[in-house]
Amino acid sequence: MKRVLLVFLVIGIIVGLGWRYFTFKKHQIAKEVENQLESRMDRQFTVTDVQSSKDESGSYYYVTVKMEGVKKPFTFQQEKEAIGNLYKYEVIEALWDRQYAQQIKEIIQSHPFNVRDIEGTVDIDRKNPINIKNVPRIQEVRTKYGKEVMVDTIIINLSDNYPLDAKQQVRENEKVFNLLEDLRDYNMNSNLFLEVIYKDNQQTYRVAINDKNPDIYYKAEDMKKALVKTQEQVKKTYKEN
Repeated sequence: MKRVLLVFLVIGIIVGLGWRYFTFKKHQIAKEVENQLESRMDRQFTVTDVQSSKDESGSYYYVTVKMEGVKKPFTFQQEKEAIGNLYKYEVIEALWDRQYAQQIKEIIQSHPFNVRDIEGTVDIDRKNPINIKNVPRIQEVRTKYGKEVMVDTIIINLSDNYPLDAKQQVRENEKVFNLLEDLRDYNMNSNLFLEVIYKDNQQTYRVAINDKNPDIYYKAEDMKKALVKTQEQVKKTYKEN
């Protein structure tokens, strides 16, 4: 009986020491992360949680951090051995994604689509470093550094059926063209990937504008060039569904 109690005592001590070590380690990680972020941006950062994870690809920390002036916290993954060398645009890139998603949502809401969901992401060509000290909004980055450094990806899933009638298809061309014109007004047409996907994948408008694919959409009729399916393929999709 004494031996069993001794075993449990030893296990308890080991577990307790392990817990104390990880608590100490979490505190170290929190300070390391906060110091790095605050040295890059004029905001206060508070790490609220650190979780450890390990899989076949390696060992990681999942760090949750609160940013001054932003309600929703950010969680990012970092390799354990690289926790002292965070990605240069850690946290602010996630903030830009949130701002961009909201901007895209507001733009699309002004157009006559029956939207099921929207996915909007923005990447930045980082050949030239971006000054993030004052925590610029994504719109400010676009204005200051130029639309050429921005890569816009917008995928819109609709609840609308794609019409089989030719006249109604002309109307759809006009709707998508008007959206594209709006995106141009926001300087989102230098490196743009846009998809407008109709219900049950009946049809898709796919627009790719970049160095290799120049903008060829000058009028509503040109949107026919962006259609993925032929009329026969659309009819077949209707029959299958």
